[in-house]
Amino acid sequence: MELEKTLQDLEKFDFTSNEEFDLENIYKAVNTKRVEKEELKNKEAENIILKLGPKYVSEEVLDQFNIKKENFHNFIRKFSADTELVKNMSNEVGGERDKIYEVGVYLFNLFSEYLKKLRYNIEFSYDEFDFIVKTIRQKLEYDSNEVFQVIKLETDFLADAELDFKKLKNSDSFQVNIDINNIVLLYHLISKYKVKGINKQFELYASILNKIGESNQVFNSLNIINERLNQDLQLWTNSITPDALIAAPETETKAVE
Repeated sequence: MELEKTLQDLEKFDFTSNEEFDLENIYKAVNTKRVEKEELKNKEAENIILKLGPKYVSEEVLDQFNIKKENFHNFIRKFSADTELVKNMSNEVGGERDKIYEVGVYLFNLFSEYLKKLRYNIEFSYDEFDFIVKTIRQKLEYDSNEVFQVIKLETDFLADAELDFKKLKNSDSFQVNIDINNIVLLYHLISKYKVKGINKQFELYASILNKIGESNQVFNSLNIINERLNQDLQLWTNSITPDALIAAPETETKAVE
């Protein structure tokens, strides 16, 4: 209650007056609210990964994602600024603290690159994929920019997926393996389509959009975790990197005679 009252007082504060501005307490309240929002955002992301992740990403991929995340966290915990190990490290440029910083960045980049290359499995029924192919190739109009987007989607995804699709029977379904760039591209193009009324086409279209949307939700949630790790990296870097290493080098000056 005290937190909310402080924030409400901030909203009502008259900055044109000479009233004392309690910067310390207001900063604490604003920072607490920011941390709460970030924690809620991360919790929601973790819940989406837990709920939808196994539907669109293999167990092995999720395991590797978590292993790389934990490996990074274990590293920055091991080399935390308050440990004797780091306190006893040399501070000069190119010294031990510089070196562990480089290792930390490398581990974070491993995690981040793994996320970028991650591919998603989306299961479409025969009718759903047939709808996608016919809509993209026959039913939509494209402007000059979208022409090249369609060519990219065809080259990177649609042509290969169609080879598996042609082996199916009408009652079959199959999984397509697709990266996030093509998921976004597929949604962008197919969202141009319009259905009339509530019928089979409507149901197919809604199901396709839902699957694309859910897979994109998984990516966004994984990316939120990636952003959180990046913040952890920055905080860790600021704590273990001496001021002398991050400040601009000083040059020798002489008094004017």
